[in-house]
Amino acid sequence: MLSQRPKAEQTALPSMNEEIRIAELGPRDSEAHTDHLRVLKDLIVMNEDKYPGIECWFASKLETGLRSGERIAYIAYHDNHPIAAAVLKLGDNAKFCHLRINDSYHNLDLGQLFFVQMTLALRHHAKTVHFTLPESLWSQKSNFFQSFGFSAVIKASKQYRKGDPELLCSAPFPVVLSAALRKLPRLMKSFCLGRWGTKSDIVMSIRPQYAKRILTGAKWIEIRKRFSHKWLGHDISIYASQPEGAIVGKATVGSIATSSPADIWSRFEPGIGCLKSEFDAYVQSAKEVTAIELTDVISYQEPLSLNEVPALGFRKPVPPQSYCEVNSQKTGLWMNAVYLADLLQDHFMKVEATKQSRML
Repeated sequence: MLSQRPKAEQTALPSMNEEIRIAELGPRDSEAHTDHLRVLKDLIVMNEDKYPGIECWFASKLETGLRSGERIAYIAYHDNHPIAAAVLKLGDNAKFCHLRINDSYHNLDLGQLFFVQMTLALRHHAKTVHFTLPESLWSQKSNFFQSFGFSAVIKASKQYRKGDPELLCSAPFPVVLSAALRKLPRLMKSFCLGRWGTKSDIVMSIRPQYAKRILTGAKWIEIRKRFSHKWLGHDISIYASQPEGAIVGKATVGSIATSSPADIWSRFEPGIGCLKSEFDAYVQSAKEVTAIELTDVISYQEPLSLNEVPALGFRKPVPPQSYCEVNSQKTGLWMNAVYLADLLQDHFMKVEATKQSRML
C-alpha cells in the first residue's frame, strides 16, 4: 500500500550536495536482524493506526519475504536519520507494497527515485506492476502515478487502510520501465547519491583479464600510448572489452606520468599488472607511453553488458578502442550507459569507496 506522508518533526531540507543514502535490505537483514531491519520495522509499525494489523504483516509477510528473496526493502537516510521506506514484492505480477516519505522531504523527488529504483530491480522478474493506495492520495497525486504509466484505477478487492476507500493501480511492466528510464538521467544528476551518483567523465576500454586485476587490486597502473593530462582527478568507467563487453566498475585518475617505455616499466612495474613481454608487445616502438594511476576503484556487483542497454530503452554505445569522453557529441550515448551502470548496482548508495594510498 502506498500511503500519505506522516506528520513528523520538522527537519531542515538537505541541499542537493548533501548525501542521501538508500540502504537495500535483503535476506541477510532478515536473518541477522540488522539495525536496518529494526529501523524499517519502526518506520512501518508507526502506520498501525491507519493500517490495522501492519505489525503482523511485517512479521509474517515482510520478514519472511526478505529472507526468501521474494521481497526487497529500502530505507533512505539523511545524516543517519531515516526519512523514507519502501517495500517491493518480486514476481511476474510485482507489487510496490509500501512507500512512506517523511513530510519534511516531500519536495526532493524521493518518490520518483524510489519508483525508479524499484522498477529497475524488477527488470528480470515482472510482466505487470501493481499497488494499492487510498482514494484521497490518488486524487492528490494522480499526475505522479500517471507519469509512471499507471493511467487508471479501480476499486481494490481488499481494504488495507481504515476509513479511506482503497484503489488498485496496475500497468504492464514495459510501460512502467520506459517511463522510469525517461526520468533516470535527471534523477541521477539531481541527487548526490554517494559514489554511485558521481558521473564518470570518460570510459576506458580495458581487456577483461586486466580489468579484473584492477578491480581486485592486483593492478593499479594502466598504460596508454596516448592519454590527455586534462583527465587528472576525473572519474572513469571501466569497460571490459570483448568477450565480456560490459561496464564492470569505476575509478579515479589519481595521477599521470609520461616517459619512455623503459622508464615507465622501471618506475611502475609492480602496479602495471602484466609480464614484461606483454608490456613490450603493447608499447612496440613507441618513444613515450603514459602511466595512469587508478585510485578509489569500485567493482560493480552487477556489470552492465552493452547488449542489455537496448532492452533498458537506450541505444547501444560503440566501445572505444582506448578511451572516450562520456559527454561529447560523438560519444554521447555513453552517458546513458554510465548512468544505468551506476544505478543498477544491488548495493548502490550504501557502499563507501575504498581509497587506495598508492601514488605515482
